Amino acid sequence: MTSPGAPKRSWLSSFASAMAPVAPEDDGQPITRPVTIWVATVFAVLGAVVFVLQGGAVLITLNSQLASESVLYQEQYDKAVVQCTTYVGGVGTAVPSTAVAPTSVSGPLTAESFIEQCQALPERALTPELLSSVRTQAIVINVVTMIIGLAGVVGGIFLRQGLKWARRTIMAASVVALLLALLFNVASLFLLVANLLMIIGMVLCYVGKGGLFFLRVAQRRQKH
Repeated sequence: MTSPGAPKRSWLSSFASAMAPVAPEDDGQPITRPVTIWVATVFAVLGAVVFVLQGGAVLITLNSQLASESVLYQEQYDKAVVQCTTYVGGVGTAVPSTAVAPTSVSGPLTAESFIEQCQALPERALTPELLSSVRTQAIVINVVTMIIGLAGVVGGIFLRQGLKWARRTIMAASVVALLLALLFNVASLFLLVANLLMIIGMVLCYVGKGGLFFLRVAQRRQKH
C-alpha cells in the first residue's frame, strides 16, 4: 500500500502563510518602529477622531435637528390628512368602507394603496412618545459612535508600543462600526472613509514590517 500524500493546501491558506511574518531570533538590540507602524497609527487615530467628532456634533445639535424635522414631518402629515379628507372623506376609522381610491393624487401620499395609507394615518401622528423614541435612538447611536471613536483613538495611540490589545481594539471598533452601518443605516461618506482608514491601519499591523514589529515586541516581553 502506498501512503497517502500530504493534504493539499488551499490558495487562501498559502496566501495567509505567505503574508504572516516570521520573527527572527531576538538579538537584544532596541526594536525600531518601522514607518508602517507610524502610518498605521496616523490612519487609525485620524479615522477614530472622525467618529468622535461626528457623534459629538450630532449630540450637540440634536435638539435643534429634532425641532426642525418635527416641523417638516407635521407639515407633511397635515397635507396627508387633507388629501385623505378630500379623496376618501377622512382618516383612520372615518374612511368609509365604500371609499374608492383615486387613480392619481398630488401630495405626500401616493395613489397606490391610498385607502390603506389613510386608514393607518392616525398611527403616524407626531406624538410626544414618538419624539421621545426618536430622540432616545439618536442619542444611543451617536454615543456608540463616539465610543467607537474613543476606542479607536486609544488603540491607535498604543499601536506604537506594539501592544496586541491595541490592534485588537482597532479591529473591534471597525467591526462595531460596520454593524452599526448595516443594522441602523448609520452611514455617511465621512464615517465610511473613517472606518476604512481604521481598517487599513489595523491591517498594516498584521502584515509585513508592521506584523513583524508586533512579533518582536511580543518576543521581548516574553523574555522579561
